[in-house]
Amino acid sequence: MGKSFFLILISVAFAATGQIILKLGMNKVGQISVGSYSQLSEAIIKMLTTPLVPLGLLFYVLAASLWLVVLSRVPLSLAYPMVALGYVIVVFLSWFVLKEVVPPTRWLGLAVICLGVILVGKS
Repeated sequence: MGKSFFLILISVAFAATGQIILKLGMNKVGQISVGSYSQLSEAIIKMLTTPLVPLGLLFYVLAASLWLVVLSRVPLSLAYPMVALGYVIVVFLSWFVLKEVVPPTRWLGLAVICLGVILVGKS
């Protein structure tokens, strides 16, 4: 299980990193309002030509590829709850990289998530 657990963590970390990179990219794109097909087309072009957006999507592809390896080795009922660690990683990186304010109740919620993941992992 050790090697598989490591693959789960890497997959979850790649997905969380992808979220942060996508957010950084979308901060550069700016707020999108889609009221017509031409606005939608312009928004898609802007997203795809902002380098951080395709990079974030690449991290998702890497995460999904590793996840397929995980699914070939580990019961889904054990592996999937570990995805919740992504919430923890995203909030921590949002606080650290994006300088977002994270209220104490959110940190407490993340602690509960970690406890749940630990319980699932030990079962």
